Parts: sequence; structure tokens; C-alpha cells
Amino acid sequence: MTAVHDHIDSIAEFDWDLVTFVVQWARYGGPEPEEVLPRFGMTCTRLRERLDEIIVYAHQHPDRMKAEQRELIVRVERWLSTLAEDSPYSAPVDSPPVDPLGVDGQPILSRGIWRWRQETLTTRVEAARASARTD
Repeated sequence: MTAVHDHIDSIAEFDWDLVTFVVQWARYGGPEPEEVLPRFGMTCTRLRERLDEIIVYAHQHPDRMKAEQRELIVRVERWLSTLAEDSPYSAPVDSPPVDPLGVDGQPILSRGIWRWRQETLTTRVEAARASARTD
């Protein structure tokens, strides 16, 4: 089980959309990472953490949920219990958060799609040479 980072005071409509989405994808092994990020703005790791937060709250306050919502929580718990260790949703407990833009580089527009071009020593040397040529 991953560590719970935030304490939640209620389960918002966004959270129920998230739970419903995961339950709908559960029969196929869970949602694809490519579906999670654009739809909910979070990685699979963060989705798992948020599900854990929702489950903790649901167990603490079952009286604040309808029967259908309690059933969704049970189904999400069932799906989470089936995950393999190498699943994108099974992050190590003590893994530090990763900043996807924490890598040196720059955005590059290629064929209408923005991509992150990671800077390496080679690209820095090439940039320095190009800069020296223009001077």
C-alpha cells in the first residue's frame, strides 16, 4: 500500500469520476497511463495514492456515502488487491516524487506535437559550437 500524502475531508465529484473510471477499466487490467494523465492530470502513481486516500476516507465515513458509492469502493479495493508488483499503479512506498520536467532540456515542436528534448553533454557541446559559429 502506498503512503497517503494528503488527508481528504470529503470525496468530491472529481474523486467519484476517478473511481468510476478505474472500475470501468478494471476488467481490462486497469486504465492505460496514456488515458489517466490527460483525463485526470495525474500519473498512475498519483492515481494510486489518490485511490488510497479515497479508500481511507470511505472506511472512516461509510455513513456519508450511498450504497452505490460503497460498492464502487469495494470494487476498486478488489482491483487494487490484484495488481502485480510491476504494475504502474504499484509504486514503492518510499519512492520520492519525480518531476517529469526535472530533466535538463527544452520543449521541441515536431510534426505538430510538443516533445521534451533532453539535454545531454553532446547536445550542450553542439549548442556551444553552433553559438561559437554565429559569433
